[in-house]
Amino acid sequence: AEGVSRIALLTGRAAAFSGGARRLPPGAWLADRDDLDEVMRSLREFRGVSAIVYDQICATEKRRLRRRGTRFVDEPAVLINERICDDCGDCSVQSHCSAVRQVGTPFGPRRRIDSSTCNTDLSCVDGYCPSFITIENAQLRARSAPPRLSAPPPERLAALPEPRRAALPLSRPFGIVLAGVGGSGLVTTAALLAAAALREGLTVSQLDNTGLARKGGEVTTHLRLSAGAPIEGSTRIPESGADLLIGGDLASAAAPRVLALLAAGARAVLTTDATPMLEQVLDPDLPMPTRAWHASVRARLGADAITGVDGTAIATRRLGDTLYASVVVLGAAVQSGFVPVSPAAVEQAIREHGVAVEHNLAAFAWGRLAAIGPEAEEADETFDAPSAVGGRKSPAAAGHGRAWDDWQAAASFFADELVRYQDRSLSERYLALVRRVADAEQQAGGTAGSLALAAARNVYDVLAVKDEYEVARLATDAAFLASLRSEYGPGARPHFHFAPAWLAPRATADGRRRKLRFGPWIIVVLRVLALLRPLRGTLFDPFAHQAERVAQRRFTTLYCDGLARVADTLDAGGVVAALEFARLPEQVRGYGPVRMPRLQAALRAAEESLRRLDARGVGAQEKGTR
Repeated sequence: AEGVSRIALLTGRAAAFSGGARRLPPGAWLADRDDLDEVMRSLREFRGVSAIVYDQICATEKRRLRRRGTRFVDEPAVLINERICDDCGDCSVQSHCSAVRQVGTPFGPRRRIDSSTCNTDLSCVDGYCPSFITIENAQLRARSAPPRLSAPPPERLAALPEPRRAALPLSRPFGIVLAGVGGSGLVTTAALLAAAALREGLTVSQLDNTGLARKGGEVTTHLRLSAGAPIEGSTRIPESGADLLIGGDLASAAAPRVLALLAAGARAVLTTDATPMLEQVLDPDLPMPTRAWHASVRARLGADAITGVDGTAIATRRLGDTLYASVVVLGAAVQSGFVPVSPAAVEQAIREHGVAVEHNLAAFAWGRLAAIGPEAEEADETFDAPSAVGGRKSPAAAGHGRAWDDWQAAASFFADELVRYQDRSLSERYLALVRRVADAEQQAGGTAGSLALAAARNVYDVLAVKDEYEVARLATDAAFLASLRSEYGPGARPHFHFAPAWLAPRATADGRRRKLRFGPWIIVVLRVLALLRPLRGTLFDPFAHQAERVAQRRFTTLYCDGLARVADTLDAGGVVAALEFARLPEQVRGYGPVRMPRLQAALRAAEESLRRLDARGVGAQEKGTR
């Protein structure tokens, strides 16, 4: 009727259309969502009007139904073995999903699945990486039981001063803007605040702007409160009509259209965490502009009007789920005296809401404690949620790409890891080269610092390449498998997703191989493969002649020999160039077709750096002979 001659219906997991292609009318055909590119190319050649219908449930609604246990409870959980992950970012390229988060580890930044926001889309598994594991028969806490609960001690809550209430304007309603991302509980938090205001006898209007909330889209809620008088006009807060900004996400709170709503003298309570934007999701090296966001809010309100609270970290640490972060921020806002309702009214609203009552009460209480100072909330040094990876704990703090500040501690840690990776001989070779660089830096500049630290980190990376043997060792690590049983229940069945070059068929024109799914039985095979690591690099190594392995051995030799030459010729004027060379391995990440272009680029860069080093040495010799 509308003149559309061809229609492609793309379906995936949890699609509403459950019939076959025979149920479709003439001119329409059924395809999988993974075939989107092929379908678009086909329709591009079609003369006439065509349409693509994408059939998939809203991600936020799917998470909600799964948490309630009404649907999708049997879907597999997905996680990343962070020791196998190389932070190449290909999983984010394939999925564009904000649930794939970058986290700091002693081995550098890695990727982790945030189970609180994961919608089991599973497109991240398509990333060309062997670190992904799906868990069948999972009894994940977030699905089958409430997350862990750590409530504040009653005596600490009793010691909190009763906060004052914000004064209501006489000429207009009191405006509150809540800004965050979809699926973070922000709308529920707004509803709790609205219910508390009603209990206090206030007139309330609420407008939820959910928009494109799928996969972390921006969400705002406008609350207008009045002392009994009817609220006239729109439920939307006009420009300069908001007295308080509650930011569940820093990027959303700093958006120009949100800041324009704030009146002169308004206050803001913001979480210090920000959901990665698409640019950061696709490029793991691109930092988030958190300073610019902070500056935008300060420019609008002034530094004294802003209260920061790390709601995401508190919710993760105390409650095991980032979903409670918005309630934490609400608690900080109430305790700071920026809201015209009492803590008791909010607590009663939580009880009447009847969903995860104890957890929401605890989140609200932790937010109140955080408002009077971080020391009131913090009881330990843990920041990140426990990672499902085995191995000993590192003394390094988990940072964003830089977990060490002492080269000797880093070298000792990585030397022990190399013994587990291969043998003590490799570990001693590592220590000898790192100490050689550290001694040279000390002689050139007086202290061993950034160059020695870069060498400690990157020499380990080029020696401990995650080949087939190492992936097998890390995948079958006893502590890692024990953590899976603890996290997902004793009946959980892990499935591994690999693309072995000797088995997986080619799937795309760029040389990628189709990933295959292996059940728990593969653990036995992987354990045997891990025991064969003494064959690594020998004549009996069946993987030695793969193109990636050949190129990697060439880079490892070039880098280690070049670093030794850098150390032997280092002087005060060459430290910057030496540091640039020492950090070359940082750009080599990933596996297979993701890794190879980066590896080839690093090889070219290393050769060019060494040529400049040789030219510099020749020039110095000629200058000395004049």
